[in-house]
Amino acid sequence: GEVQAIQLSDIEISYEKWGGLQVGKIGDWIIDNEGECYTCDGEVFANTYAKAEREGFFFKTATVSAVEAEADGKVKTLEGYSKYSAGDFIVTNPDGDQYPISRAKFLRVYTECQ
Repeated sequence: GEVQAIQLSDIEISYEKWGGLQVGKIGDWIIDNEGECYTCDGEVFANTYAKAEREGFFFKTATVSAVEAEADGKVKTLEGYSKYSAGDFIVTNPDGDQYPISRAKFLRVYTECQ
């Protein structure tokens, strides 16, 4: 699905999310994904998203890999550390950047490639 996003052009932000401090740098993107907001590294965004028809909207184009977590844990992302629960998925972008996503959301928004 589509996400709405805006690029951080002249400020950096930090915020608590996913059980840890997250940092958005100048050039990163703030993404609104079905009401859930978070930042994404600027280079990762450029390599994994494309513009949608509606202004300010984008869709993920990258093929990613994912592994179901067997136990609770945390993963280091480009923005900080993010906690996950057993059964959630740890997604890896083509450049190696990782992030966790809940099982329910993963099954709803990702499709398996053949």
